[in-house]
Amino acid sequence: MSTISEVLEKVLGDLLATSDIEASALVSRDGLLMASNVSGDLRPETFAALGASISDAADNALAKLNKGAVNRIIVETEDGNVITESVDTRALLVTLTKRDPSELRPILTEIEKAAKKVKKTL
Repeated sequence: MSTISEVLEKVLGDLLATSDIEASALVSRDGLLMASNVSGDLRPETFAALGASISDAADNALAKLNKGAVNRIIVETEDGNVITESVDTRALLVTLTKRDPSELRPILTEIEKAAKKVKKTL
């Protein structure tokens, strides 16, 4: 039987294998790293904190507008995108992509599926 950690690592690995995602991390809302699949110079803890900070800022801003909880945030850059997807009230799925924003739909679908798998596991 697989441990929760093994299941989460498999979900993140599958996510990287099926799309143009360069890194992914499951992060608590306060920025603690729960699981990750990153490579290169990117530090998992830094990536986790970045995702949580982006989400927290958006949550605070939208609370003032009475628009409800944030489900997804996409930060577009010249080289790719940082996407945070809400898993539940405790966790976020943070991903780094290398794709053009016009081609994000398939990636977003994969991220959403992964978030649902994580939610079932937690």
